[in-house]
Amino acid sequence: MSGRLARVCGLTVLIGLCALEASSAAQPRAHRGGGGRVPDRRPRPRGDLSATPSPAQVSPVPPPRATNLPLAAVRLECANENPASRACETILEAAAEAARRKYQLIAPEKLEELLSRESSLRGCRRDDCRSAIAEKLELARLIDIIIQTQKHHRTSATVLIFDPLAKGISADVDIQLKPEEDKLRSTISEAVDRVVLNQRLTAGLKLEVKPGGARVTIKDGRGGMRVLTDPERDGAKDVRLFLGTYTLHVEKPGFITQDSTVTVTQAGAALQVELKTQPVKLRLDWQPPEAQVLVDGIKVDPRDRTVEVPEGTHHVEALAPRGSPYESWASDIVVKQGMDPIRIALQQLTELRITAPQGYSVSVDNQLLSTSGLPASGYLIETAYPITPGTHTVNAVSWRGLQLTRHVEVLPRAEDVAAHVTDAVRPALHSLRERLAACAWDAGAIAAAIKATLAEQGLKMPQLAHAVRVLVCARTQTPSLDAVLALFGREQVLQRLSGA
Repeated sequence: MSGRLARVCGLTVLIGLCALEASSAAQPRAHRGGGGRVPDRRPRPRGDLSATPSPAQVSPVPPPRATNLPLAAVRLECANENPASRACETILEAAAEAARRKYQLIAPEKLEELLSRESSLRGCRRDDCRSAIAEKLELARLIDIIIQTQKHHRTSATVLIFDPLAKGISADVDIQLKPEEDKLRSTISEAVDRVVLNQRLTAGLKLEVKPGGARVTIKDGRGGMRVLTDPERDGAKDVRLFLGTYTLHVEKPGFITQDSTVTVTQAGAALQVELKTQPVKLRLDWQPPEAQVLVDGIKVDPRDRTVEVPEGTHHVEALAPRGSPYESWASDIVVKQGMDPIRIALQQLTELRITAPQGYSVSVDNQLLSTSGLPASGYLIETAYPITPGTHTVNAVSWRGLQLTRHVEVLPRAEDVAAHVTDAVRPALHSLRERLAACAWDAGAIAAAIKATLAEQGLKMPQLAHAVRVLVCARTQTPSLDAVLALFGREQVLQRLSGA
């Protein structure tokens, strides 16, 4: 009985002490004489002048999260699972918790709003889709988690982190998942930590491509590729790439496609690419077939009559066969992609018969003729000189210095006139003559008169041009017609066109 009483009394005392302690904690301590407050005699840490609150008075507060961390988002694809299932929720929570150690995550509602508005981005695993998501949400990283159920009901996950600046996957890992929630959470958390910490380094590539407007595709060693933007291609913005070796495929219509290799190190890299002009397959046709045609001094094969040259100005020559009644021809021609074949018809020569006194040296257009062996008729010699139609100067000089000069008008061949000055063209020739009589005498005004005549008569340029060349120049081939006519006097041109 006394033992029980002792135990009860002991319990009572304990309860009383607890009550007293609780009362003391709830009310201010009694003040000693003069109403002073009883000092707190508990030991304080050295150097700490402030009162240390008791644990019961302080509630635990989590440390503030940095707001200057890079912005990121977690996108979860639960294949064969309900996205609202507990397993998917656990995966998303664990991934977000691990990602917050390095990144500031956007609100899940923002990501969901974007994926609902642009449904094609929801399940898209291409890098261009990830770039679009990152661009629209202004993300520094996008963490993708793809859950798949394999054979025998085994569940695996691919966890990857996407770098929008490098436009590629910075790190990824494949893992097997356990159904237990605690193991599922720890596995996902470790996988996210791993890809975040093991991201590939990036550096800038300074690129300069000439000419502008080329299409540049960059390929990495893993089979990935992307087309560069205009600022990246033109050097206005560095191309952000993972460290490694890349192949740049540069192409532009009219230029030779070029592949270049560049290695990007931590110090970055620079590359200049200058495309060469795509050769033009130039077709040439000429008459007579025996003529020899050269382009920039290189003989054109007469079998296929085709040569490859870059765009630009080239020197074309057609050399008449030796001893033939044709005149050689040469001109500078601007070659462009898609141009028509160049057609060359050597001007057929006519004969200029010359009779001069014996002992005189004879020259035509300052070119001395050989008079030895020429047949003589009394005191005269005779020769036939092959020459083109038109105006020529013939000189005969005696050994005493006596000089005889004649200006000769060699008429075009009758067959050339018949072939080009036809009844269909004659009205256009008369109309052109009237316009040339009234226009200013320069190449531009003459060209305008020719175009107006063509439009009025419904003819094409070769029909009118050949007829004008035959009548004015006594030949079918000349440089630009307006420039040639401008070199002649107006009266001379009008006189020769009147013979149409």
